Amino acid sequence: MSEQLLEAALEYLDQGWSVIPLSPTEKRPLVKWKSYQTTLPTIEEVESWWEIWPDADVGIVTGQISGLCVVDADNEEAKARAESEGYSSAITVKTKRGWHYYFAHPNDDVWRGPRSGVNAGKHWIAENGLDFRGDGSYVKAPPSTGYSWQIPDGMDIMEDMPVYKDYVPQVQETASDFFSLESIDLSKYALENELRKDYWAETEEFVEQFENRKVPTGGYGRHDRVFMYLSHAVLTHGIGQELENAGRHFMDHFFEEPLPEHKFRVSLDNVREKEMRHHPERFDLDGNYIKREEVSEEKILELDQQPEEVVKPEKKPVEPLTVANADALIEEAANFKFLIEPWLRAGTITQIFGYSGHGKSMFCQHALYHLAVGKDMGAYEVDKPASVLYFDWENGRGTIGNMLGRFKSSFGETDRFKLWTPFISQDGIDLNSHEGLMEFQRWVMGVRPDVIVIDTIRSAFAGLEESKAESWGRINKILLKLRNAGFAVIWLHHSNKPSEGHLGREAGSTNQLTVVETQMRITQVYADESTARTNAGLYNGQLTESEGFDVFQILKNRLRKRARNAHLVVVMEVRYGKVREWNDMMDRRMFFGFGRDENDNSIVVSTSSPKQRAIQLYRDGERDEFEMADRLGKPVRTIRDWISGAIVK
Repeated sequence: MSEQLLEAALEYLDQGWSVIPLSPTEKRPLVKWKSYQTTLPTIEEVESWWEIWPDADVGIVTGQISGLCVVDADNEEAKARAESEGYSSAITVKTKRGWHYYFAHPNDDVWRGPRSGVNAGKHWIAENGLDFRGDGSYVKAPPSTGYSWQIPDGMDIMEDMPVYKDYVPQVQETASDFFSLESIDLSKYALENELRKDYWAETEEFVEQFENRKVPTGGYGRHDRVFMYLSHAVLTHGIGQELENAGRHFMDHFFEEPLPEHKFRVSLDNVREKEMRHHPERFDLDGNYIKREEVSEEKILELDQQPEEVVKPEKKPVEPLTVANADALIEEAANFKFLIEPWLRAGTITQIFGYSGHGKSMFCQHALYHLAVGKDMGAYEVDKPASVLYFDWENGRGTIGNMLGRFKSSFGETDRFKLWTPFISQDGIDLNSHEGLMEFQRWVMGVRPDVIVIDTIRSAFAGLEESKAESWGRINKILLKLRNAGFAVIWLHHSNKPSEGHLGREAGSTNQLTVVETQMRITQVYADESTARTNAGLYNGQLTESEGFDVFQILKNRLRKRARNAHLVVVMEVRYGKVREWNDMMDRRMFFGFGRDENDNSIVVSTSSPKQRAIQLYRDGERDEFEMADRLGKPVRTIRDWISGAIVK
């Protein structure tokens, strides 16, 4: 069987298909396969792979490199849907669970990434078990176990393969204005039904049991009843004075005595905060509650007396995820590439915070410029160059000019790192104003970057009352608009002053973290203890005792390997706070050193990532994967992937 697998792999390679070895049990590549998405392996590489793994299944990298697109139907329903939509092909492979339909890639330089039927959008068919394998993906191919060609007699794989045509849904979605206020708001659909089960009408029935039709003081769930009424009334009265007046009117009408003032205030504040936190879409870009139609109590009664129109909604199948979706979901998640591994992906929101002067802008600027030129920064790995739009509200011409000049001489020239500063716009940009927001939008839509940086949030939103929860509702809405449009968003913020024995947390209400996926804290490290104490930083001597190694010495040594006469300028700790999706490449804290060489060029070094430590252990002679997994606190499978990738590379 091993000879058949190798022969098939070589035959596919001869046809111009990029082949890779796959695990026969886990459906994952046994080699680091990113390079084979753009370059065919050599015959020698293929032969060496099957010498190392004689039972490896044969994988074909789909996409333009092989000239292939494959539609994967995992069940009868998916097969029927593929046929009805025109995505079945005579060039078919029978798989363990279903069918692979082979198509010729249009070869038009358009990237067609993998799509899953369980998470389909406008570019693929919403059908459980019907997936698309295009650029950046792979499939198992015969004679892998359970896979066989099913091609009609007289047909040829290469000559008779139909050309793939992009999926076009029957109903095209219309993109709304980028910052349109017409966001999804289920309350506007539910409002009429909410009125029909209004707590006012319910309380009218409840008080019938009392002699004077008033709820007596003490007990009877009065506090909860007021809270529920306010939660409902906010839909029509907003969160301001009208809501408070409505609550007082409710108590005067139904209670013998109103709630104590402090209890009423607690309910009122809780409703307001809950509305801001859970429904930022109900507020306009100036932070005002979007007014609903005023509905009188008489109108409520009138609605109650009207016969309800029976509308039969279109039935849609309920399709929960099961273990059958695992492979597709894992493969789809793997194709959401890191822009900067391990913390920055497209369509995410990241907060970077720290004390003023500790280097959060310095860290962010260096990281994003490395991304723009496509270079790793210390332990941070960059897959490929990406476009950055950096909004800098705080630095002047001289500072920015020096930074750009040094970056160019140190890391190379690129036009992907783009800056906006107040001195290049006549009117500036104040995101608290409609005009400023529209100017911001004009820049974003004009540049269309991969990453947007707001440095800093306090300067961008002039007069920000950061301690108030409602101030963040509008900011979160803007950040979500950007993220949902596919941008990676990074925003910088300041820290509070430190308390005794503790570093200060991010300044302002914790509502600022509602939509943040990754939070990173920057703290400068000092060689002198008194300087560290004065500047609320970290003292290297104390770190040496707690960490078991001298941070300064490690970074100095790594710096001098890069340039003999280089010297350290700044050392900083990068520590993760809130992280919604932790991954194995992350360490809770890392240290970065920023240095200069004799020509005043910048150099960035860092402590090692878990992946780098695993590879170094292997190079030092450690071969026990379980021992490495224990020492690094990572899964054995992850250690195995890191090591095998390093060996092949």
